[in-house]
Amino acid sequence: MVEFLLSLPQLAGAIIAMVVAAVAGVAVYVFSSKLISKRFNIDLIEPMANLFRLAAIFVGLMLSFAFADVLSEKRAIDRAIAREAIAIWDTHINLKFFDTEEAHEARAKLIEYLESVVVDEWSQLESDQLSQRTADLRGEFTNHVFNLRPATPVQESVWSGIMSDIDKISNHRMERLGSALAGPPVFVYIVMTGFLVSMACFGVYRPQGTLIVTVSLVSAFIGFMVYLVVALSDPYQGAFRVEPIVFENLLERLQNQKP
Repeated sequence: MVEFLLSLPQLAGAIIAMVVAAVAGVAVYVFSSKLISKRFNIDLIEPMANLFRLAAIFVGLMLSFAFADVLSEKRAIDRAIAREAIAIWDTHINLKFFDTEEAHEARAKLIEYLESVVVDEWSQLESDQLSQRTADLRGEFTNHVFNLRPATPVQESVWSGIMSDIDKISNHRMERLGSALAGPPVFVYIVMTGFLVSMACFGVYRPQGTLIVTVSLVSAFIGFMVYLVVALSDPYQGAFRVEPIVFENLLERLQNQKP
């Protein structure tokens, strides 16, 4: 269901989520009302109304936590992309201190790796898959760097910096890959549970046209909010996906540089 909603255009996905939530909310409300009506007691109205308010407050808090969680994750991915790009740029520059065939091969593989990130890896991350070609190119580039032999104190210092940048590239890449394979935050399921519980508590009121419309609107709004959280929780798919703009700009700059 989640993958289906994210594969749709933003407006269509939001509308379907709102309709599903509205139908579920009204169904739970009507079903609960019928159960309660069989043993209805006027003394139930106040405690059930209080339970409804408590569940509604709980749903609101969980939605706030869910939004904070997915927004924080998205910012973390943006930072990881920027820092990985900086490390790639620094590595490419530092390799110029080694005027050897191995260094030239390393720089060529680094550009090829970056191109694979933009072309191969990003498209596969949309399907929650990893690019084997990108991983292989990264390994080949690393092997070329390991084979460098510093001949001067300056080259030794630069080589240490390159090794540090390679670690940064690896760490930041794993950070964004981990986000691609993560599912929606657990808060989403808590929100849906709290939402259904609140609709069940609302069943103490006898169904009427006005109340059914109210329940439908509230349920549709909750469905819309949950859709936004789910859409934001998948950073490489849907209307709010992260684009490799930083990598694309860096790739263009590296490709246009003189050897």
